Amino acid sequence: MSPGLVHAKSRPPAGCGEGPPHRTSRNGNRTRTWAAAWTVIGLVLLSATGCGQSRDSASPPSAPPAAAPAAGVAAPAKGVSSGGAEIAATVLDGPQLFGRYCAACHGENGDGNGPAARFLYPKPRNFREGQFRLVMTTNRLPSDDDLMRVVVRGMPGSAMFPLGHLGEAERKELVAHVRRLVRGGLEDRLRREAKEFGEEVNPDELAKTIETRTRPGSVLETPRDLPAPGLESVARGRALYLKQCATCHGDSGKGDGVQEQRDESGTPIRPRDFTRGVFKGGRDREQLYARILLGVPGTPMPASSNFKPAEVGDLINYIQSLSDASTPAKVEHHRTRLTALRAKGTLPDVIPDGQWDIVTSTPIVVSPLWWRDFADPDLRVQAMHDGQTLAVRL
Repeated sequence: MSPGLVHAKSRPPAGCGEGPPHRTSRNGNRTRTWAAAWTVIGLVLLSATGCGQSRDSASPPSAPPAAAPAAGVAAPAKGVSSGGAEIAATVLDGPQLFGRYCAACHGENGDGNGPAARFLYPKPRNFREGQFRLVMTTNRLPSDDDLMRVVVRGMPGSAMFPLGHLGEAERKELVAHVRRLVRGGLEDRLRREAKEFGEEVNPDELAKTIETRTRPGSVLETPRDLPAPGLESVARGRALYLKQCATCHGDSGKGDGVQEQRDESGTPIRPRDFTRGVFKGGRDREQLYARILLGVPGTPMPASSNFKPAEVGDLINYIQSLSDASTPAKVEHHRTRLTALRAKGTLPDVIPDGQWDIVTSTPIVVSPLWWRDFADPDLRVQAMHDGQTLAVRL
C-alpha cells in the first residue's frame, strides 16, 4: 500500500479528543480518501495508540474529577485509597459496557440489529436467540470460557473487535450481561408460547426451564495423544478431507466447493478458505478439534461425531498445513503503543519522504466490514513530533 497520507499536524493533546482541529496536508504520493475508510482508520489508530488506557496497563489512569458515584459503577477496590496517589479503576456494569462497546452492532437489547448491523457481513449475533458458533461444550451451548474467549480475541477476519484491553472484572460483566440477554430472549419465547396455548406462566417452572435450557454442557476434551504433525499424518488427513470436506471447502481447501449455502437465519454463507489461515475461533488444535467434532451451530458445517480422535488429529494436521502458522498475527488485533520520533527542528507543512525514512512504522490490523477474498492491506502508521506539532502518516 502506498503511504499516501499524510500528516495531520496539531499541538499534542493532553488527552484523547483534546487539542485544536488538525491541519492536513498531503505529500506527493497518490492518495484516495473515502469518508467511511477514514472513519475506520481513525478507530484503528485510537486502538493502536492506546487511547483510553487499558485497565491492565502498568501505568494508572489519571484521576477523574470528584463526583458522586454513578449507578451501576463499582466502588474503588478494597485497600486502595481514592484520596492517595493510587486511584482504583471503577468497573462499569454489564449494560453500560454493552452499550458502549457492543450495542452499535448487536443492538441495545442484543437482537443483532444495531445501527451498524446492515453494513456488516457476517451479521452480528442475535444473543436473544441463544445461537452461538464458537463453542467447546458437548451440548453446543457456550460456557463462560467460550464467551470470554470471543470477548478477548474477537473474531479475526470479521468486524468483531477484541475487547481484551478491558480489565478482567469488566470482561466478566460483559459475559454475564450476554448471559442475561440469552435468558431474556428464551423467557420471551416461552411466554409467547404459553400465551398462544392459553396457558398461565408459573414463575418457578419458568425459571427452572430457562436454567435447564441455557446451562452449558461438559467441555469437550481434546486428547493428548493426537497424531503429531508430519508427512504421514498430513497424507492421511488429506485423504479423509477429500472424502468428507472437499464438497464444501474445495479439493485444495480454498473454500471453492458448494457456494449456495445459508445459515439458520437464511443469510448467505460461504465455506472457509483454509489456505488463508484465518479462523474465527483460532488456529490452535483444541479449537479445530471442537469445530470438526461439534460443527458450527447454526451453519451448514455439521458435527462429525463419527470420526475417531486420531482421524480428527490427522485432519487438523492437514488443515494446518494449508497455511502459514504466522498468518493469525496479521489479522488479530493487539493493543500496540505507537512511539512518535522527536524531529530535529520544526516540522514543515509538507514533510519530505526522506524524513519519514528514519521513522519506525507500526503495522495496523484492519477489520473488514464484509468478509473478503482478497489479501489484507499492508497498513502501517508512523508518527513524529517537534514538541509542538504531531504528524501522523498512514
